Amino acid sequence: MTNKSYLFLVVIIAIISLVLQTPFILSDPDIHISGSRGVNTDEGLYTCQVRNFINHKDLTLKKTDNFVKAPLFEAILFIPFKIFGTKLLIGRLFILLISLSILLYICSYNKYYRLLAPFLFITVFCEYYIFHFFHYCLPEILSTALIFLSVFFLVESYEKKNYLKSSLLSATFISCSYYLKIQFLYVLPILPLSIMLFMLVRGTNKKLLFKQLIYTMIFLSMYFTIYFLLWYLPNKDFFNYVMANQTTNRFVEFSNLSNHLTFIRHIFLNNYYLSFFTYLFFVLFVAGIINSFMTKSIRFRLLFIALICWLLTELHKLSMTYLPTRYLISLLFPMGLIMALVLNELITIKVKNKLTYLIKIFSFLLILCLCLKNSVDYYSSIKRRTYNILEINNYLSKYDFGNRSVVGTWAPSLTWKCKAKSFPVWKDYFNDIEVIKNYNPAIIIAEIDEKDSEQAFLSRDIDLDAYADSIKYFNINYWKIKLLWINQSVYNNMYKKQQVRQNIK
Repeated sequence: MTNKSYLFLVVIIAIISLVLQTPFILSDPDIHISGSRGVNTDEGLYTCQVRNFINHKDLTLKKTDNFVKAPLFEAILFIPFKIFGTKLLIGRLFILLISLSILLYICSYNKYYRLLAPFLFITVFCEYYIFHFFHYCLPEILSTALIFLSVFFLVESYEKKNYLKSSLLSATFISCSYYLKIQFLYVLPILPLSIMLFMLVRGTNKKLLFKQLIYTMIFLSMYFTIYFLLWYLPNKDFFNYVMANQTTNRFVEFSNLSNHLTFIRHIFLNNYYLSFFTYLFFVLFVAGIINSFMTKSIRFRLLFIALICWLLTELHKLSMTYLPTRYLISLLFPMGLIMALVLNELITIKVKNKLTYLIKIFSFLLILCLCLKNSVDYYSSIKRRTYNILEINNYLSKYDFGNRSVVGTWAPSLTWKCKAKSFPVWKDYFNDIEVIKNYNPAIIIAEIDEKDSEQAFLSRDIDLDAYADSIKYFNINYWKIKLLWINQSVYNNMYKKQQVRQNIK
């Protein structure tokens, strides 16, 4: 195949990727994608502040925690939302297109990456969890794509010999990943650790790599300092408040290590969607280590090392007691990249003997099995699509809420079309004190048992049903929710009576 043929192949992969994503662009998150409600509510939560700003000129920082921990994510959504409207479709398409564009830019860079593209399509683009997160309006997939872009520029600097420029680009994109969401701050060691290990590879220029290490550290420090001075310090108290909630009691204690290992084994080895992927990764990872000692390709060795460094930074997540699917995306991604990298090497072995023929046949069989698994998962997802979130959005779009708000953990995800001001309610965290009195909501949205807000109302002996003119019930995947139309006058009367009782006591 000629170089142009490989480029044409990348174009075909781009088209197929978009076509495969299209049926899911307005559907609910797949019911099996997570046992947590997070993937269903977070698209609204991560965008409600920029939507409130566009629709109501309200950019109140302290009504929820998402803008302070994901400033760049909401900032980049401002332009498409401002131009095309604050619609879920626009948010999802924007994240999908920009994330795919980054990956397809890498795949089209030169012949090596163009040849790698079909393997990336199979092991990364079509992996069940990664595939679905491509069409969610969330920062995880975009941050992950930027980490890969950073690693790409780092490795390609060896070919271009432009270490200053590549250091700047690598540091820029990996810093953007945590600007998008601060939880990605842990990826900072990837670049310096990779460069230090590059120095051990035979045939690399140690002096130039040392210069690159210095440049990279300077640029990483520069971006961190900018974030620290311009974002952290001005919002220090609020930032610390949010991070304390996000990080407290998230990691396993030594006494619970045995139970936690069972939990991890269940996620990766007993999980229907991940077990084959995980076992295949282990096989190909070992093959990659062996190949790194045998291959003459410096690019393979450097990419393999850099991806291992990325993977090592992700392993801290295995000690987390709370491990929702969205946290796994940036872990599964380098696993898939390593698998694609090794499969490409095994399929393109130039030495011809019985062993290499057997390796190629075995590799083709692995690819066929993975394609079959991905196809079955895709077909199953197509069959069980639901549109309950869209249905509720359509229901609320019939009403003009004016300056009144819609509140609750689910509220930002269900108010895309009506453009009502929305924000969450969480017990002992956000907006849980006298919500009705302070915010005059038109609707409060809550699960039947109020687990979504950790029972922010029930724990204070507030019977929401008593304040409602009417209640509308809906199901979204595993969760039963209710929309309570609030009668402000009823609330005022009940609130006054409650105050009188408290004064008597």
